[in-house]
Amino acid sequence: MILPVVKLGTLALKTACKPVAARLKKEAGLHPRFRQFIINIAQVRFDFLIYSSSFFFSIVLV
Repeated sequence: MILPVVKLGTLALKTACKPVAARLKKEAGLHPRFRQFIINIAQVRFDFLIYSSSFFFSIVLV
């Protein structure tokens, strides 16, 4: 019962976020400081994903 509700909720959230993401991409193309801010956030997120996945795989493979 709860799984379909969660799935529909995530689908609604994903659908609602698409216009916001499009607006952010448009603004990032127009404003250099905002663009750099978005790039910095993305780099931190990427670094965290790489670190966490390497940490996870080092635990699993040992």
